[in-house]
Amino acid sequence: MRLDYLYALTVADINATNPTLWNGWRATLMRHLYAEARRVLRTEEEPLGRQASVRAYQESALEQLEPQLGGMAKVRLRQIWQDLGDDFFLRHTPPEIVELSRRLLAHLPQQGAFVALSQPQSVGADEGATKIYILDEDKTKTFAATVVALSQLGLTVVDAYVNKASAGQYFDMFTVLDGDGGEVLDPSLRQTIVDRVKTTLAQPQPITSGATMRIPRQLKELKIPASVSLTTQGDGQTALVKITASDRPGLLAAIALVFVDLGLEITSARVTTLGERVEDLFLVARRDGATLQNAQQSYDIEQAIRQSLDQAL
Repeated sequence: MRLDYLYALTVADINATNPTLWNGWRATLMRHLYAEARRVLRTEEEPLGRQASVRAYQESALEQLEPQLGGMAKVRLRQIWQDLGDDFFLRHTPPEIVELSRRLLAHLPQQGAFVALSQPQSVGADEGATKIYILDEDKTKTFAATVVALSQLGLTVVDAYVNKASAGQYFDMFTVLDGDGGEVLDPSLRQTIVDRVKTTLAQPQPITSGATMRIPRQLKELKIPASVSLTTQGDGQTALVKITASDRPGLLAAIALVFVDLGLEITSARVTTLGERVEDLFLVARRDGATLQNAQQSYDIEQAIRQSLDQAL
């Protein structure tokens, strides 16, 4: 009963504080959180750990895929799953894993970049978001160029995930909302997204220009100064960059372009939108292979990112 009340209170509180913050994506997150919490309370079972959850999802998906797979296909499937990374399995149901796995198995390297959209959800008209899946060779500026292309199509990226794959490839997953804050349901727009991203990635040097988007006046009045921290990792070659800033149209594109200007490459990323602010984590490395252990260099990078984001507001 208290969980029911907490769920209802949270939804009411978000809508009462700022009605524009409530959208299909947040509705879906809240419903999933509520359902999982209720399951634990009813069964009194301890939630599975991260690796145990990944294995459980993979085993469930494999049960559905195995009858259709030959020996070589099973080997390729295991490699595909490794390329997707653990977070992919923690964010998807077994049927969703099965669907994307089949599409990836059917994709041929000579077809270029793999670009696909998640199927529209059937949980309700007021819930859901669209996921864009990309598997392609790793080239300079690909992340920034992809984000710019999505912003030009009027899409809002509310979540992003990057995983370094095998054979010089990368796997990206973007969770996007359309101009009305919901799933991308228009068939024409869905096909346009696939075509635009493929065209962008096919360029030897993906184009990153044209990312500027008008920032609403109310966001400028309620701005949150950007907070940036850079922590060098143990290998000295990579650094973890944490950015907290006001949410706004084209923010992820702006961040990606700053990294390009600073000569940094994104090796992995976790992008999270929380209310009117975002908390983004990027694991970066210098494009020229130099180390990131210099304290002054780290400070200069932090200042450059902070100033670039605050100047836009």
